[in-house]
Amino acid sequence: MNTTCYRLTDETRRIVLAERLETAAALGRQLVGLIGRPYLPPGSGLWLPGCNAVHTAGLRFPVDIVFVGPSWQILRCLHSVPPFRICLPVRNATHVIELPAGVLRASAAAPGDHLILEKAD
Repeated sequence: MNTTCYRLTDETRRIVLAERLETAAALGRQLVGLIGRPYLPPGSGLWLPGCNAVHTAGLRFPVDIVFVGPSWQILRCLHSVPPFRICLPVRNATHVIELPAGVLRASAAAPGDHLILEKAD
């Protein structure tokens, strides 16, 4: 599948969270998400625009989950969410980003931080 990738940076902490963030804009793609993948490579992630809740049913690995508001401010961070969990809706969230487990702790990303999304080379 040919997809546009983005770089996700935490502007507040001046650290790149993902060099290759894939987009899952279509509903079908959002429902499948990362299901079927053996792992999420370092430096990668999945952006779910228009979402405020996710599940990890069918995943084979834990993920960090970031709920983001319309101004690209982090609203909530969930660390190392294991497979087969439901993450309830987050008020005012308009995007969800799934990252490899441990990225959020390593970067110290936290609610209130401002994110920047730009096309990857």
